[in-house]
Amino acid sequence: MQTGVSYYSSRDIRHIRADLAEMREAGCTYVVHCYTETDLAYHRKLMRQVADATHEAGLEVWFDPWGLVGIFSGETFTRFPLDHPETWQVLSDGRRVPSACPNHPATREFVRGWIDACADAGGDVVLWDEPHFWSALWARDFRPAWACYCDTCRTLFRDRFGHEPPAEFTPEIKQFREFVLLDFLTGLCGHARGKGLRNALCLFPTDLPHHGFHEPGEMLRAFIK
Repeated sequence: MQTGVSYYSSRDIRHIRADLAEMREAGCTYVVHCYTETDLAYHRKLMRQVADATHEAGLEVWFDPWGLVGIFSGETFTRFPLDHPETWQVLSDGRRVPSACPNHPATREFVRGWIDACADAGGDVVLWDEPHFWSALWARDFRPAWACYCDTCRTLFRDRFGHEPPAEFTPEIKQFREFVLLDFLTGLCGHARGKGLRNALCLFPTDLPHHGFHEPGEMLRAFIK
């Protein structure tokens, strides 16, 4: 069995080396380094140093797209939707939200560029961390709108099901969203593999009631209060 730990925020190589040694002593075999959009913009050389230091400590390097394009899990901010407003997801009630649509070509191109950066930095594994559509609940929005209802998604839905997507969330919408994310991940995993990286998946369950979350909206309301 392999054991790993997630590592983020610190970008001081002196502290990183000391932390890596402690992880190794604790029996870890790999480290999940969060490779954010901030790192992509400003810390590419440093991320190579981080990967080298991790290997020197005898640990595998797993890179995590933490918060990338607003699709992957993480509380860190994403700049991509601000630079590319044309990629924003659209809710079923017509509102646009600052999270990139996984079907937009610019989104996929950007994430492929992130994979290239991970390979250049010397990564071993890419951990695809809970890819998801916009979740209104986490924005404290309890209206029953869902994403994505952009022109591209609506066209793909029509091609697949033969009719316009409904405004309400139906089993077909659930199936379509799962199909989109599967297609999104399939392309990304193939690109990563072509760059010599292995892929690992961390997926968020789509059938929340089956996993004990019968009323996630009500639970979140109670938590916020």
